[in-house]
Amino acid sequence: MAWTQADIDALDTAIKSGTKRVRFSDREVEYMSMSDLLMARNLAATEVAATTQSQPPMVRQHRIYTDKGW
Repeated sequence: MAWTQADIDALDTAIKSGTKRVRFSDREVEYMSMSDLLMARNLAATEVAATTQSQPPMVRQHRIYTDKGW
């Protein structure tokens, strides 16, 4: 399943309100416990972060070489 930021927001809303039932675009899921809901939220956040993550910034290095000391 492809998670979206809207799915994560729906899970966050359910966690904040204390409910275990979450309605996504065309389906409704009832989790057995709050720990299951938290695990689903962490899974969704990890997958969304992995798909939207761009390449890390390039590290610039300056190296100074001398022949006769500094």
